[in-house]
Amino acid sequence: MAIKKETKNRLIYYEINHDEQVKLIRVSMFGNRCDSCGSKIEKVFYVPVLNWGMCEGCFRDWEQRAVRYEEDMWFSDENIRWIERVFVQVGIQLDVKC
Repeated sequence: MAIKKETKNRLIYYEINHDEQVKLIRVSMFGNRCDSCGSKIEKVFYVPVLNWGMCEGCFRDWEQRAVRYEEDMWFSDENIRWIERVFVQVGIQLDVKC
């Protein structure tokens, strides 16, 4: 199951466990490397406003300094719609916690 959450600055992110990550890899939607540090990841933190999948360490670092810019929200919204459509297509359940 993937979990949709929100940072303290109201930026949406998704926690995607390894089994769900594998489903996304099989349809060429995700890789298994952190877009920030390049390390192999087993649990993805997907950030729509960046369109990045990150390891937990990089995500936590980013989360501490992230700023919400209203002019970027259209991009985030597009990526939210995209990833949630993909979840449906590959059979990933989504738990919304925001």
